[in-house]
Amino acid sequence: MNIFTRIQKNRYIDSLETLSETAVLNEQPGIETGYVGMATAAFKDIIEEIGLMTAEIAACTEADYVIVASAESQEARLQMIRKSRRAS
Repeated sequence: MNIFTRIQKNRYIDSLETLSETAVLNEQPGIETGYVGMATAAFKDIIEEIGLMTAEIAACTEADYVIVASAESQEARLQMIRKSRRAS
């Protein structure tokens, strides 16, 4: 599995929306584990615990919106990006 991220700097998303987006992301074919949220300390702790932390996410601020997933292929990554664009 490869870890893929999408970061949108200075974009706020409500926690209820991120919960919903996390559920949708994890239902996608080829996605092993995914998580969506604002890059708060708590978010980063969770990402670290589930093995999805990257240097890119570590460098984010609390004002940044993050989508991260372990995916089996580039196609699964592209689906992740398409889904996140619908939420944009």
